[in-house]
Amino acid sequence: MSRNSIFVFLVGINLLLLAVLLVGSYSLPAAQAQTTMAAGKFVAVTAAVDSQHYEVLYVLDLSARKLHALAPINVQTKRLEYLDTRDLEVDFRRAP
Repeated sequence: MSRNSIFVFLVGINLLLLAVLLVGSYSLPAAQAQTTMAAGKFVAVTAAVDSQHYEVLYVLDLSARKLHALAPINVQTKRLEYLDTRDLEVDFRRAP
Protein backbone atom coordinates (compact mmCIF):
# COMPACT_ATOMS: atom_id res chain seq x y z
CA MET A 1 0.00 0.00 0.00
CA SER A 2 1.18 3.44 -0.78
CA ARG A 3 1.46 6.20 1.76
CA ASN A 4 -1.36 8.13 0.07
CA SER A 5 -3.83 5.22 0.23
CA ILE A 6 -3.04 4.62 3.94
CA PHE A 7 -3.72 8.29 4.64
CA VAL A 8 -7.07 8.14 2.79
CA PHE A 9 -7.97 4.94 4.67
CA LEU A 10 -7.19 6.51 8.08
CA VAL A 11 -9.16 9.66 7.25
CA GLY A 12 -12.10 7.47 6.22
CA ILE A 13 -11.93 5.51 9.50
CA ASN A 14 -11.84 8.77 11.49
CA LEU A 15 -14.88 10.11 9.65
CA LEU A 16 -16.72 6.85 10.29
CA LEU A 17 -15.88 6.98 14.02
CA LEU A 18 -16.96 10.62 14.17
CA ALA A 19 -20.29 9.74 12.56
CA VAL A 20 -20.82 6.91 15.07
CA LEU A 21 -20.07 9.27 17.97
CA LEU A 22 -22.47 11.91 16.67
CA VAL A 23 -25.30 9.45 16.10
CA GLY A 24 -24.70 7.78 19.47
CA SER A 25 -24.61 11.03 21.41
CA TYR A 26 -27.85 12.40 19.96
CA SER A 27 -30.90 11.55 22.05
CA LEU A 28 -34.32 13.06 22.49
CA PRO A 29 -35.00 14.88 25.73
CA ALA A 30 -36.37 12.62 28.43
CA ALA A 31 -40.07 12.95 29.18
CA GLN A 32 -40.93 13.21 32.85
CA ALA A 33 -44.19 11.43 33.52
CA GLN A 34 -46.14 9.91 36.35
CA THR A 35 -45.52 6.18 36.32
CA THR A 36 -47.61 4.89 39.23
CA MET A 37 -51.02 5.74 40.52
CA ALA A 38 -51.35 7.06 44.04
CA ALA A 39 -54.39 6.56 46.25
CA GLY A 40 -56.11 9.66 44.85
CA LYS A 41 -55.69 8.62 41.21
CA PHE A 42 -54.96 12.07 39.81
CA VAL A 43 -52.95 13.00 36.74
CA ALA A 44 -51.76 16.58 36.22
CA VAL A 45 -50.49 18.20 33.03
CA THR A 46 -49.79 21.77 31.94
CA ALA A 47 -50.52 23.39 28.60
CA ALA A 48 -49.49 26.72 27.14
CA VAL A 49 -52.27 29.08 26.16
CA ASP A 50 -51.85 31.05 22.95
CA SER A 51 -51.94 34.82 23.45
CA GLN A 52 -51.60 34.47 27.25
CA HIS A 53 -48.60 34.81 29.53
CA TYR A 54 -49.43 31.77 31.68
CA GLU A 55 -50.04 28.04 31.41
CA VAL A 56 -53.16 26.14 32.40
CA LEU A 57 -52.93 23.26 34.85
CA TYR A 58 -55.26 20.39 33.94
CA VAL A 59 -55.99 17.87 36.69
CA LEU A 60 -57.61 14.61 35.66
CA ASP A 61 -59.53 12.92 38.47
CA LEU A 62 -59.62 9.30 37.38
CA SER A 63 -61.95 8.20 40.18
CA ALA A 64 -64.65 10.77 39.43
CA ARG A 65 -63.82 10.90 35.69
CA LYS A 66 -63.63 14.68 35.69
CA LEU A 67 -61.15 17.14 34.21
CA HIS A 68 -60.41 20.30 36.19
CA ALA A 69 -58.67 23.41 34.83
CA LEU A 70 -56.72 25.89 36.95
CA ALA A 71 -54.62 28.90 35.96
CA PRO A 72 -52.82 31.87 37.54
CA ILE A 73 -55.08 34.52 35.99
CA ASN A 74 -54.02 37.34 38.33
CA VAL A 75 -50.40 38.19 37.56
CA GLN A 76 -49.81 40.03 40.84
CA THR A 77 -50.87 37.21 43.17
CA LYS A 78 -49.71 34.31 40.96
CA ARG A 79 -52.23 32.08 42.72
CA LEU A 80 -54.04 29.35 40.86
CA GLU A 81 -57.69 30.08 40.24
CA TYR A 82 -60.24 27.41 39.45
CA LEU A 83 -61.47 27.88 35.87
CA ASP A 84 -63.83 25.04 35.03
CA THR A 85 -64.53 21.33 35.25
CA ARG A 86 -65.68 18.82 32.64
CA ASP A 87 -67.54 15.58 33.26
CA LEU A 88 -65.72 13.16 30.97
CA GLU A 89 -68.42 10.50 31.15
CA VAL A 90 -70.88 12.98 29.65
CA ASP A 91 -68.37 14.29 27.13
CA PHE A 92 -67.41 10.83 25.83
CA ARG A 93 -70.81 9.14 26.08
CA ARG A 94 -71.69 7.40 22.85
CA ALA A 95 -74.96 8.06 21.14
CA PRO A 96 -77.28 5.03 21.05
